Amino acid sequence: MHSALVTGTGLMGTSVALALRARANAGAVADLLDEVRSDLDRTVVGLRAIAATDEAKRRGGAEVVESMLRKGRSGRARISGKHGTQPERFEVVAVAIGDHPGELARLFADVERAGINIEDVRIEHATSQLTGLVHVSVAPGLTVPLKEVLQARGWRLR
Repeated sequence: MHSALVTGTGLMGTSVALALRARANAGAVADLLDEVRSDLDRTVVGLRAIAATDEAKRRGGAEVVESMLRKGRSGRARISGKHGTQPERFEVVAVAIGDHPGELARLFADVERAGINIEDVRIEHATSQLTGLVHVSVAPGLTVPLKEVLQARGWRLR
């Protein structure tokens, strides 16, 4: 497992500043980026092969892409869960949310009203609208009661 700390600002690191720790492991960061670039190159070749007219090339391309997806899942599985423990499987409730002050707080308060703990949250922002989608992760078996409470409180579920 590689460890790197690189900080920066601006588009594509316009003014990139390597933190002291990153300076000490710049070679390791570069090695990791080389590996990522290699994986991306293989994936691009595989995807282009899938688009080919030759059946053998398409099969080969699919095998490459499947291999890269397996590698990604394997890498993801090595990332620890909350508090350094084994990753847990959560269930997700997707909630449409307006881009207004206090909306996220209101959603969290309604989840609390349901007596359910939010294990994780991910927010997607719609670029063309003043809405977003909040993915609320909860312990298995709690999505049905959470959905019932949220719908009763006027939330739009996806």
